[in-house]
Amino acid sequence: MRASSPRPSTNKRTDDEAAIKEASRRLGRLFLDFASFTDKAISTNHPESKHGHALAFLEYFANDRAPDDHPLVGILRNAVLPELRRSRPAIGRHGRHGDLNASRDQTVAETVASIREQFWLSQEQASSVVSEALKSLVSERRQAFRRFKKRKGADKAWIDKCQARVVDKLDLGADRIEAIAKKYRP
Repeated sequence: MRASSPRPSTNKRTDDEAAIKEASRRLGRLFLDFASFTDKAISTNHPESKHGHALAFLEYFANDRAPDDHPLVGILRNAVLPELRRSRPAIGRHGRHGDLNASRDQTVAETVASIREQFWLSQEQASSVVSEALKSLVSERRQAFRRFKKRKGADKAWIDKCQARVVDKLDLGADRIEAIAKKYRP
């Protein structure tokens, strides 16, 4: 897996493990879906993500923070939240979509470049390392989602949607990662 390099390698296996660990550290942020809340908006680009964050915010408030004696808490828990869980998110503007994976692809390309430089690898080798790290991270996250679905009262359909939107789209092979790295060369 190693190309000849001016730097002497002491232990190939240790170097590979270190490269995979570093790639995993850099790629971990891809598995997080953040949104910024203000008093006027939820800041995220994906309508489905915006809907999910709004629902999660209301569930957190209704189940954990709302005073039980407030007159609107019962309506929120019994009518609003079930309706929101069944509803579909806004579709968004038609014909005005950019590359929704651009941020992901940029992070992947930067990780490949970093692994290349740090571990003295070729583009193909670094892409393979990044692919291996992503596969490991995807596997870990899928196991976590399986555990979430086993919890009492878990909304299995919603968990499946979250898994598809956040985890499954990151199951990329070495060839795809190499193509991304070439396109977004930092």
